[in-house]
Amino acid sequence: MGISGRSRATTSVGKSVSGFTERAFSLPAVALFFAVLFVLLVAGIVIGWQRWGRSVVTRPIYRIAGENIHVTPTPPWIRSDVRAEVVRDGALNDLSIFDKDVTIRVYQAFELHPWIAKVKRVSKHPPARLDVDLQSRQAVAWV
Repeated sequence: MGISGRSRATTSVGKSVSGFTERAFSLPAVALFFAVLFVLLVAGIVIGWQRWGRSVVTRPIYRIAGENIHVTPTPPWIRSDVRAEVVRDGALNDLSIFDKDVTIRVYQAFELHPWIAKVKRVSKHPPARLDVDLQSRQAVAWV
């Protein structure tokens, strides 16, 4: 007993400390709690994406139009619009930035054009832009 007539508070587990009961959490219980919390969070994200993901992916902002395909400038001897011809001939009208093979399709379509010697690189940029780095063929003769 102290001077004020109160007994001292003990600090052992489960005993009274200043009127509150101290609870000890074991390490396995805390780890289990966070593991269950993590699993529930991942399950919520997966279910949410399955439910609303398609509506997000199919928004017009993520559709790649022909004018959103940027190519390196063509030399002056190429008078045609290479990008427009490739978009038309390669059926590149309905592309999405989320298609995993969109860069491969664009690469192959530009590779088939007669004025293109080499497609150096095709890169995706959000929300819906493709950059195509091209090497043009040299004109040998004019007819």
